[in-house]
Amino acid sequence: MRLRKCGGRFVLTLGLLLPGLVSARIDIDPGNAPAQVVSWTGGDLVVLQDFCVLSVQAPQATSTTVIPYRVMVEGPFELESGANTISGVLEWVDLEVASATSLSPNVFTSDSQTGVIQNCPGGDNGRLRITYPEAGVAGAAPGTYRQTYRIEVANNGQGKSQGMSRLDVELTLPDSVQVSEIDDIDLGTYAGADLQGSDQLCVFRRSGGPYAVSVTGAGAGGSFVITNGAAELPLSLTWDDGSGPAPLSPGALLPGRGNAFTGSATCNNGLSNNAELSARIDQAEFLTDGIVSGGYAGTLTLTIELE
Repeated sequence: MRLRKCGGRFVLTLGLLLPGLVSARIDIDPGNAPAQVVSWTGGDLVVLQDFCVLSVQAPQATSTTVIPYRVMVEGPFELESGANTISGVLEWVDLEVASATSLSPNVFTSDSQTGVIQNCPGGDNGRLRITYPEAGVAGAAPGTYRQTYRIEVANNGQGKSQGMSRLDVELTLPDSVQVSEIDDIDLGTYAGADLQGSDQLCVFRRSGGPYAVSVTGAGAGGSFVITNGAAELPLSLTWDDGSGPAPLSPGALLPGRGNAFTGSATCNNGLSNNAELSARIDQAEFLTDGIVSGGYAGTLTLTIELE
């Protein structure tokens, strides 16, 4: 500040010195990542998208002074098909140091991600990893699921301190049916009476609709038998979907079965099994000529089909 006299007046001159603002720049490439149309064949479903994140301490993209950055992805973290959803787990992988940071919807990470110079000469330095756990995908209703993930990167400098990108993910789950929780059937030891045993199974269908079942044995023409190598014992089989046992014929479809489970492809790991396969050997079969003592075993091939 300086005061000086000018004629009969006093003139006050003010001066202000401002330190130079620190500028920075951040960009993310691609700005719009290619849409990923994915399919599921079992296990966790993992979607990966790599990015080049420039983060430098200067307004020019050509600067070589690298500074760290932070990242955020807008929620929700779910694939959506109408009212149905499949939850995802999102992580940001710093490829420069091979470390992963868990992401929460609409929350920035700390400024701990490693920025690089323009065009990522050493390769992309950031990766969005989305994991849809197997249980959620396997138990989802049929349909086409979609989500747009909006990614924002930022640093603490002035100037262009934000970069935006997006990733569209699409997954189509057709209606399907499967059988699981299958165990051996132990018929026990013959003691002068009929022998019988059963196995509780899980039949899953995404839509919950009806299904058909067929069983083929290891005997001639697919017949149901157990053998000890020298002799055979015939089996009779029934299938019960909860409505009562129905007889099975070798290789023939038994249609119109219901009570298929939805929401878990394993019927909650067997806790909610919904079908029963039963085997029986009539006592008279043990009294026929040619039956010898010993252990008997056989194989049944079970097929479940959509209806």
